Amino acid sequence: MLIIADLAHFDGLEPITLLAPGTADGIAVGQALRRRPSRRELEASGGKYLAEDVRWHLPAEEVAEAPLPGARIVDADHESWTVLAVDRETLGSRWACWSRNLAIAGGLDETVTLQQAAWTKDPHGAPLAVWSTYRTGVRARVQPVEADVRQERDQHLTHRRYRVFVAEPLALDDNFRLLRDGRLYHIVGYDRPQRIDELLVLHCLEYMDEG
Repeated sequence: MLIIADLAHFDGLEPITLLAPGTADGIAVGQALRRRPSRRELEASGGKYLAEDVRWHLPAEEVAEAPLPGARIVDADHESWTVLAVDRETLGSRWACWSRNLAIAGGLDETVTLQQAAWTKDPHGAPLAVWSTYRTGVRARVQPVEADVRQERDQHLTHRRYRVFVAEPLALDDNFRLLRDGRLYHIVGYDRPQRIDELLVLHCLEYMDEG
């Protein structure tokens, strides 16, 4: 068990950003300490926590209220840690936040770009989408599901379906699409995680003209 009277006495302190659950609103914390859980702590959790998890120690003087489960801690390397549970320790002087990097735990081994549509009209008055970059470097895992070929006029069109797993709590709709290695994937639905340690799943379609 790690006993800390004052975080300022420890080496290895680092700045982090604490984000409220489901939002991009955050506060800067200048002196946070990360520690891996001990074997005893992992055994006591009964499998609830993993060896790759981290206990972030945040000073109460910088973080007035306990972080809520689902909050995110973003470190100096822009890695995001989802808060699973919080304990108040050392006579209330710090918050000990059990946290998990969902991108690592979920095997999110590539990055994608999100694009958003702004709608206008073409010269004939028909709706026209103008796409711009919304987010780059979003950690993801792209899983093919199925493909079907359709005949439209003189063309063979292949519709490929994918599940795209992401760790961030993104608020997306059909005005967004994914760009991955120069290929476009249209978002047609999503499954919100039921638990804070689960991933958001995007349902995507890729349209390919086979000639």
